[in-house]
Amino acid sequence: METGRAEELLMSYLRLLLTKWSSYSLNGKGSLSYTSLCSFTID
Repeated sequence: METGRAEELLMSYLRLLLTKWSSYSLNGKGSLSYTSLCSFTID
């Protein structure tokens, strides 16, 4: 039962990091990787 909670926390943390990294990186490379990662996580 604890694993589910840990996974949720990890995903939230990763999303936060990705959002910060995406807004921090100004080149197109970052947004490309971010978008594919986002759709992969949502799917």
